[in-house]
Amino acid sequence: MKVYKGGNGGSKGSLIQISEIHEIEIRCGSFIDALIINGRRYGGTGGKYKGGIKLGEDDSILNIEVRAGGYLDWIRFTTKLGRIFEAGGSGGNYHDFANPKSICVKSGNYVDGIECEIVKQVTEYGDIRRKPGSVYNRVRVSERRVYTGTNRY
Repeated sequence: MKVYKGGNGGSKGSLIQISEIHEIEIRCGSFIDALIINGRRYGGTGGKYKGGIKLGEDDSILNIEVRAGGYLDWIRFTTKLGRIFEAGGSGGNYHDFANPKSICVKSGNYVDGIECEIVKQVTEYGDIRRKPGSVYNRVRVSERRVYTGTNRY
């Protein structure tokens, strides 16, 4: 499933498979001015350089979180090894791309938005205690979070 978050401006860049990302750098102010992925710049030349993250063979992007409105305001990358790299401002609405398979950056002078193809998470239900007519807890386990609730049967 592909999900886009951000504004309407800019040009769509090429599709990048998450497994092919080896380095990410960011330039930003209140908005993300540029994402530099594997040496290729998406966006303009403004903003301050906020550094970057290099991914080894044993590491990859596990999660991408953004705040976006008309532009991409803030972005956070979390890797499989638990490293976090983030930059940007505080505007826009929060969105979470869990388990991204690919990313496509839409940009002009700023990064207008990103589109991620995400792998739909499988949710399983497991019963902790089951007795006819009794109250028991049902636990919904996903890859990222555990939710609990009480059901009566």
